[in-house]
Amino acid sequence: MKIQSPISNAGCGNSLLCVGAPESCDPSKPGSCFFVGIKRTAGQNFEFSLSGESEGYIGCTLSTDSSLGGGDITFICANKNGTVEFIGASLNNSALSRKDVNANSVKGHINGNTIQCTFKATVPDATARGSATSFALAVVNGTFSPGTGDLGAPEAKVQTKVLDIADIFSSISSILNSGRPTASATMVSSTTAATPSTTAARAPATTTTRSTAASTNATGPTDPPVLVFNGTVERLPSPISNAGCGNSLLCAGAPESCDPSKPGSCFFAGIKRTAGQNFEFSLSGESEGYIGCTLSTDSSLGGGDITFICANKDGTVEFIGASLNNSALSRKDVNANSVKGHINGNTIQCTFKATVPDATARGSATSFALAVVSGTFSPGTGDLGAPEAKVQTKVLDIADITSSISSILNSGRPTNQGLSEALLIIIVTMGLAFI
Repeated sequence: MKIQSPISNAGCGNSLLCVGAPESCDPSKPGSCFFVGIKRTAGQNFEFSLSGESEGYIGCTLSTDSSLGGGDITFICANKNGTVEFIGASLNNSALSRKDVNANSVKGHINGNTIQCTFKATVPDATARGSATSFALAVVNGTFSPGTGDLGAPEAKVQTKVLDIADIFSSISSILNSGRPTASATMVSSTTAATPSTTAARAPATTTTRSTAASTNATGPTDPPVLVFNGTVERLPSPISNAGCGNSLLCAGAPESCDPSKPGSCFFAGIKRTAGQNFEFSLSGESEGYIGCTLSTDSSLGGGDITFICANKDGTVEFIGASLNNSALSRKDVNANSVKGHINGNTIQCTFKATVPDATARGSATSFALAVVSGTFSPGTGDLGAPEAKVQTKVLDIADITSSISSILNSGRPTNQGLSEALLIIIVTMGLAFI
């Protein structure tokens, strides 16, 4: 069936998860442009919009890791003598082999070398690697023989890191590869400057095309030294605020209007990567005992998760490293220093620098669920009460300031069953970055 109107980037960031190249990509306008828009309909079912330039085919590949070629499902729209042929395939190394896929409602159009198609598809369950809908997304093209149906080796025009394709607010980092996709493709991340917002909506005119910076290799060519612990706490010179959220800081807070520089009950964490696994943290919250920041490699708190704690010890801040197992915190040495803190009534604020563990086994080296917790503290014995999560996110790349922050507020203590997802609040909304 023929597409009734050209694919466009309208709806990107509002109703569609989009990625394209170059950064100015609008597939409704003439010019060499590669684009995919994805919308979840239900469960593992999605609607895809695909556009690109090729004399042969364009395709959308979904990979459960950042290396294309391990049997990755690929949806292909090929130019068969001026009409679109839809093909399901599996990508192994640099070779595509035809494969049955669960897809239908295909519409397509060809104008010169521009191929456009839309379709509905059921994607595989990726739970083993993250959430059920966590994939690296790639737009590829290659040669196609209308006579034999042979598919040439694909060339990646757009590739992202692993992200939740069901989340239209997912941070998009495009990896442009000059050759064929391989397991050793060079990764180039892009970050987007954006202003903090307290609503979930994003304007498509500004959220789909602005890329302001790029850096190669997430951890840099050499890893910086691990920080040496120093628990000395200096006075915090000024209140923590949400200034810089979305521009220089990854931020999460509750309630959604949280500005920790203003009076009121508010829980907040701001994170900024300095180098490698080293980060600067800003933490604020209300407690008569302690507040803390927990990093978990999965969405369930309590599996030995590292926790940085700022406690009220007779009106001054005591900094404590701890490990969270189930609902119990036990003291643990952490690689942190440069601690500053201040207490005003029940408001505890602190900043510190810390080296976080390498989370590569679960995703990228800096992929964590982030939680702001609070609990009781005994200044005399140093005992830490069971933590209560005030903010918790899904697993995200804390090194990427454009990461989408979704806060799960739980009325009880965190357990290894994970927190209830009944209340979802978008704290900081960022733009989708195209390279």
